[in-house]
Order: sequence, then structure tokens, then C-alpha cells
Amino acid sequence: MNRTDLISRIAEGTGLSKVETEVVLDGFFQTVRETVAAGEAVEIRGFGQFKPKHRKAREGRHPKTQAPLTIAARVVPSFQPARAWLDQMPLPAAD
Repeated sequence: MNRTDLISRIAEGTGLSKVETEVVLDGFFQTVRETVAAGEAVEIRGFGQFKPKHRKAREGRHPKTQAPLTIAARVVPSFQPARAWLDQMPLPAAD
């Protein structure tokens, strides 16, 4: 499912127009991005949590020359699904 499909499904389910749904969805995405970039978590009960994750600096290698290099510490966005959502996922088939 892509962004357009998501907007269409939400519009169908809510009775909003696709334009209204797109505005709401864009506002949601922008708010989550800004909040996580500010170092705060966004928790949506029953769905999951968007939060910043701190990665330490580490040693790496240049892929072409294999020369060692240092990869700087950074903060990356992370998503952790809620337990209720994970419980809905089907179990893998036993071999």
C-alpha cells in the first residue's frame, strides 16, 4: 500500500474527502517528524511509539578501499509497534 492508497482507504472509512484526508495525514506526519526531531517520543496507544534512537560512534570501513574510518554518532527515528498490534500478527508456519 502506498500513500495514495492509504489516503483513499481512510477517506472511504471516515467519509472525508480525499483532499481533507490528505491534509490531515500530512499534518500528522509533519507533527510526528517535528516531535521526534526535537528529541521527544510520540506514543499512540494500541498502535505504537515513534521515538529518537541514539546511535554511538563506531568504526567502519570504506567499501572500496577497506580503509578504516569513524562513523559519527547520530540520532535516527525509530518505530516500536504496540503489543496489541504485535499480538494480531500471524505466527509463522511450522515446517
